[in-house]
Amino acid sequence: PDDSDAVAGVDSDGHIVQHDPVRVFVRDAFKADEVHFASLGMNYWENGRVTRRQLSILAFGIAAVWIILDQVTKWLAVENLEPGTAYPLIGELFQLRLVYNPGAAFGIGTGYIWILTVIAGAVAIGLGVVATRVATLRWTLVIGSMLGGAVSHFFDRLLRGETLATGKIIDFLDYGGFFVGNIADIALVAAAAGAVLLSMFGVPFSEPERREPATSLASPSGAQR
Repeated sequence: PDDSDAVAGVDSDGHIVQHDPVRVFVRDAFKADEVHFASLGMNYWENGRVTRRQLSILAFGIAAVWIILDQVTKWLAVENLEPGTAYPLIGELFQLRLVYNPGAAFGIGTGYIWILTVIAGAVAIGLGVVATRVATLRWTLVIGSMLGGAVSHFFDRLLRGETLATGKIIDFLDYGGFFVGNIADIALVAAAAGAVLLSMFGVPFSEPERREPATSLASPSGAQR
């Protein structure tokens, strides 16, 4: 049937084929540093492509969402919760309780706030660099979440103290008294779990380079002599 909206092309065997114009647009819109959705298990477009630059932007966008969520909820906790007071949500299994943590997880390293600040800054910078090099969608989600959690914690260390780089982490999500955390911790734990799963299932961090098939330089007429 005649389809006036279709885009004609020629396949490798010389046959005329019709292409969906949407697919052609998506294919042509992302040309540099190609990463095929098909290799990521994504079937939105058969020939869909996305650039590394687009994936990097997505990673930083995901990080920004986590940072905003974390900082806004911390602000709400400081404004509405009394430090140390428990506000049960699911009994004692899950409750709100505002605490200021000068150390790392479980209060480790309490007396070395400035060292923790330097470490948090170094981790944030390292993840920022990694986010510019990621080349698969699943790893983009993981790295973006890691970056968001790390940067938000770094902001706390850097700015939430009496002096620069002596800040305390604001925690307010109490998990049965075992651990008190925040939204950034959720991002970091989820990203860490995702990284473990992707590594276990062998999902590549970047796409392997695809080699072009070798072409013969001999002319057909020369081959018949």
